[in-house]
Amino acid sequence: MLAQLSLREISHVIALAMAPAFLLAAVAAFSALVVGKMTSIVTRIRALNTIEDADRVRAHLKADIPRLKLCTKLLARSLVFLVGTGLATTCLMILACVGALMKWQHDTAVAVLFVIALALFAVAFGCLLCEAGIWHREFDHQACGDPLRSVPASEIIGPWFTGPWA
Repeated sequence: MLAQLSLREISHVIALAMAPAFLLAAVAAFSALVVGKMTSIVTRIRALNTIEDADRVRAHLKADIPRLKLCTKLLARSLVFLVGTGLATTCLMILACVGALMKWQHDTAVAVLFVIALALFAVAFGCLLCEAGIWHREFDHQACGDPLRSVPASEIIGPWFTGPWA
C-alpha cells in the first residue's frame, strides 16, 4: 500500500539517490570512451585487412591484427561490465524510491546493490587497464627494436583475465 511521504522523507530519498546518479553519469562517460576506442580499433583492423600480402612495404603491418583483436575483446568485456553496472545502479535507484514509497525496510538491499554496481564498475576498469597494458607493452617492443615479437596474451593481460573466453 502506498504511504503518504512527508517533504522531509522525499528529500531524504532524493539525497540518497544522488550517489547512484553520479555513478550512472560515470558509466555513461566511460561507455562513450570504450565505444570510441573500439570504433577506432575496428577501423584500424579494416584498414589493415585491405593491405595485400604482395605489398612488401606494408604487409608486415598485418601482424598487428591479433593484438588489435585482443584489445577489442577486452573493450567488449569492459562494455558488458559497464552495462551490468548501469542495470544494477538503475535497479538500486528504483528499489530505493519504491521502498521509501511503500515503507519497506530496503536499506540492506540497496547497500548490496550499490556494492555490486561498484564491483562491476571496478572490473570494467580492470579490463580497460589490461587493454592499456597491451598498448604499453607494444611501445616497449618498438623501443627495443623488435615490433614483430609475438607475445602470448597471458603474458600481456595476466592469468586472471585469460580463460575460455580470451
